[in-house]
Amino acid sequence: MEILCYPPTPFLKANLPLLLPDWSAEEVWVIITLQQANCDLLPSTPESEQEKQRLRSCFIELALKLVQQIKDQGGEADFFDPKTGYPRFSSPGSLTHDDVATVQTILGYSTIAGNCRAIIHPQWGTAVYPGIIVTSLPVEEG
Repeated sequence: MEILCYPPTPFLKANLPLLLPDWSAEEVWVIITLQQANCDLLPSTPESEQEKQRLRSCFIELALKLVQQIKDQGGEADFFDPKTGYPRFSSPGSLTHDDVATVQTILGYSTIAGNCRAIIHPQWGTAVYPGIIVTSLPVEEG
């Protein structure tokens, strides 16, 4: 697993109230998680769909822990459900978040279209599952 921290994308910064309506912090940082899958996630097969569900569960478990740690430190935090694009703790906004677009914008990774877009990781190819956490606490980039 890779965990990377960066300033927000221009889209997230400009649309924060539409993505996270309950967010009160003015500062936002993005924590990108990339999990290596046991198979290519494109094309869509019963195996790849099962793997996406497994990785989504792993991401949610990790994100819940990280969000709690950030809140314990006095920060604000939330994460977007990779399947729906809606935040876990904030009320759903009028926009949904696109994890693949965030990874593409911040890390410059290529994407490929299928029944949903997938990232092409430099080492893992399409065997990668992204997840996005946002926080108000300053973090070290990279």
